[in-house]
Amino acid sequence: MGAPSAGVGRYFSEPGWATYADYLKANLRHLLTLRDQGPSAGKPIFIHCYAVPMPRPAGAEDAGHGPWLYPALKAYAIPAADWAAVSRLMVMHLAQLLKTLMADKEQFPGLFVFDSTAVPLAAATPGASGISGDWHNEIHLNHSGCLKIGRAWSEHIDQVLTTGGIIVAAPPTGRGRARR
Repeated sequence: MGAPSAGVGRYFSEPGWATYADYLKANLRHLLTLRDQGPSAGKPIFIHCYAVPMPRPAGAEDAGHGPWLYPALKAYAIPAADWAAVSRLMVMHLAQLLKTLMADKEQFPGLFVFDSTAVPLAAATPGASGISGDWHNEIHLNHSGCLKIGRAWSEHIDQVLTTGGIIVAAPPTGRGRARR
């Protein structure tokens, strides 16, 4: 951990992030290669960033999966007061990485990223162990959260498909027309 003056960034490992970013880039390049070897060659691939979760003791009901962030933050003795900010920092790093990859049309042709962090969601209550806000568990959205992200993402996809891939505005927020 770094100095407290670094804020929650003191918990973030730049070398670790670089390793993860390289891994993600390699996998996205591989996905695009597979796309281009089949009938979907050259077609757009749509992905989205995570929305910002609240680290909390809320795993999936089945097979004991999760929570995901909560145990790691506890294991590294990160103060609970910093958990929400650490989660935001990680998700915003991911969003920026994915948007940077989308902008690199030479290495990542046809990749379109929807910034889920721009969609207003009801946050989960810190410490809640079940459904809270727009969240089913720690990192997965419930029905209302999925509808909010889904509507906004479908507007984004519509925009890409109708403009030939030229994004002409900020990511939609899902407040426009509902898709059928």
